[in-house]
Formats: sequence, C-alpha cells, structure tokens
Amino acid sequence: MRSRPFTLAIARLHDHRRRLTFASAGHPPALWVAPGGETRRLESRSMVLGLLENAVDENPVEEVQLSRGDRVALWLPKSPEAVVALYGIMKAVDDERDPLVEWTESDAINRGNASNDIRGTCDGSSLTLEVNGQQLASTTDSEFLSGDVALTATSYESASTQIYFDDVRVSRP
Repeated sequence: MRSRPFTLAIARLHDHRRRLTFASAGHPPALWVAPGGETRRLESRSMVLGLLENAVDENPVEEVQLSRGDRVALWLPKSPEAVVALYGIMKAVDDERDPLVEWTESDAINRGNASNDIRGTCDGSSLTLEVNGQQLASTTDSEFLSGDVALTATSYESASTQIYFDDVRVSRP
C-alpha cells in the first residue's frame, strides 16, 4: 500500500507544571505568543511524513515553560471543505498509542474560522469528550488514575491558517 504524505503537529499540555511539549513533522511552525506580544516560533524538527523512511528527527520534541496568558497557535488548512473534522481518544504508555475511541468524523466540530468549545472529562475510569455541547465519545479505562492531557491538530493540505487554543483549563472533577 502506498502512503499519502502528510504533515503533523502535536502539542501536549502538562498542566501541573505549565509545560508544553511540542513536536511537528513538516508542518508550518507553531507560534508561542506572550501576553506582551513577544512571539517565538516552534519549528518543525522532522520532515513531511510518508515520503522518506527516516523522516523523524532523533530529537523531535521541544518543551517550553508557559506563563499565565501565553497563547500557542497551530496551523490548519484555510478551506473548511478541506478540513476533515475528526475526534478520538487515545491512551499513551511510553512509546505505545492505544486508541480507546477510534478516529471518527463529526459534523459537530466547526470548521474554518468558527470556534469550538472542547470539553474532556476524566472522572475515575470514565473518559468523555464533548464538542460544542454535544457528547461525541465516552469510554472507560482503569489503567491510570492521573496523568497528562494532549490536544492535537494536523493538516493534509498545503494552504494553512492559524488555530488558537485559549482559555484552556484543566481541573479536578
């Protein structure tokens, strides 16, 4: 089977330390913007995936210390028609990823310049994902009682736009 080349960007927020882990493969840079307007680019350290066997850099991850009011912007395609709005719930242990809810397309996820209200609830072994007030997924997994959360965005298109994550809150239920 022939693979389709694609770019990928992923950001993981470690809420208890206010640290952001960022990795990107061939994706336009993310922007880290401080409240005063100072901007820093988080560059891709790996090449477009699906083209070469050794596309991933030996050190693909960058960690940054966030402060109150910081914003991180990722890039997505401009054309709403080009965006496939998918959701899923994954569990990561070391380098292994286990899909608890497989990637699924949803019309509940707004495309283009529209905002999305995303809520993930982890309560004991129950995991629930809501977007714009609509529950999209619910599952259980009892392996972890605590851990980190991650939110990811990716694009298969060459045209891009910004995606902002703001008003991010992680709290205990």
